[in-house]
Amino acid sequence: MYKVFTTWALAVSGALGLSACSATIPQYETISSTAATTSTLGGTALRFSLTGAGDVATSGVTGITGSVTHNTGSISIDDGIYLLVDPNGFDANGQVTDGVNTGRRIDGAGINPVFSNVYDYVIPFEYSYSNGGTSMSVGGTAGIVTRTADVPTAGTAQYTGEAFARTTSSDGLTDFFYFGGISIVDVDFAAGSVDVTMGLFTDIQQTGTSTVAPIDAISGTGMAIVGASFTGGTWATLKNGVIVNITGAASVVAGGNFYGYDASISAPDEVGGVILINGVSGRVYGIYIAD
Repeated sequence: MYKVFTTWALAVSGALGLSACSATIPQYETISSTAATTSTLGGTALRFSLTGAGDVATSGVTGITGSVTHNTGSISIDDGIYLLVDPNGFDANGQVTDGVNTGRRIDGAGINPVFSNVYDYVIPFEYSYSNGGTSMSVGGTAGIVTRTADVPTAGTAQYTGEAFARTTSSDGLTDFFYFGGISIVDVDFAAGSVDVTMGLFTDIQQTGTSTVAPIDAISGTGMAIVGASFTGGTWATLKNGVIVNITGAASVVAGGNFYGYDASISAPDEVGGVILINGVSGRVYGIYIAD
């Protein structure tokens, strides 16, 4: 993975001309830091209700809040309905529990990871709980979000990383899980926009009657940057470079965040987000992280 940052103007001193970064960048603790301090967590996730007919989106994209105390590992994750708190943090299998419900990392530090890498400032995660008798599942990215003052307003950056996706038909007869994919996130800080491409999946697992994956890539353009987050955009699913519509008439919700800070490029260090396309014929959703 790599990250490229460019600007259109250089300051007289020869430094990169980033017009909206703090003069002095405060310390960003990494997720793995053992410093005696607490960092605020933020992020974006997908929330589903689990029924006998399969998983049904209840509210699409939801914000994540929480905190991590680095020297003790204590962590809290809140999707706005349920607050999961584990005073001991992630165990050796990358799991957390409050004694009632359990969550887990789905990166290289967790058991059965969806993403193979471990990132500095962001964790892909999932957890489940009961809400009024309905089983709920939440999955997405959470981490140490970049301060708004440290998000540039000039220049561009490209981040590369990993992606996971799932497609399912409305009748539940065709269900594909796409693992081992890559993500490319192009950010235009001056225009305030983010483009995302997910694809090149190397492991596609299938259930149901179909044996041929209906898509091989997901593309989003023109997500709008607001502070240290980005939302919206125009999204499409593709097969062999051609747009295919496997959901019929659909609603699309997407969101993501910038995480941490890279002093060498004077810009956020990592990005992560989610996409949900929910239609009359089926559903597509994905999670991506890039560095």
